[in-house]
Amino acid sequence: MLRQLEILECGNLEVLPPFGNLESLQYLFLKKLDSMPPKGLFNGLEASSTTVAYPNLKKLNIIGMKHWEELVMETSSEDVVVMPLLQGLDIYDCPVLKSVPHQILSDSLRKLFIFDCPELTISCLPPFLEEFILGHVEMVSISRA
Repeated sequence: MLRQLEILECGNLEVLPPFGNLESLQYLFLKKLDSMPPKGLFNGLEASSTTVAYPNLKKLNIIGMKHWEELVMETSSEDVVVMPLLQGLDIYDCPVLKSVPHQILSDSLRKLFIFDCPELTISCLPPFLEEFILGHVEMVSISRA
């Protein structure tokens, strides 16, 4: 059972396989995937009957995605639950990232680290967040739910 997956500096990778369906995956680390569009993270959701994407993912690291403006989740259903057990989210060096889907900032999130993401706006912080680190950011807009 695959529990941890790291994909590092694969410049020609455009789409991830539908890892959102891997029930055992707990840790996903993506770094410098220059050819992958932001919706590549959620590949397969629109055509899937899966109602829970990344059902056991606890930690997500996104690093060096210099061209990502937003994490896009295109699904044909509003009933898709995304990363319901996510406890830690680290986003580093994403200079044009403006937003992340609100589904990722769920009640389960306890640690949120954001570095070098000067354009990022977070609509609200998760209610049970225990640790929030923000660094090397010129300006970030955040509101508390």
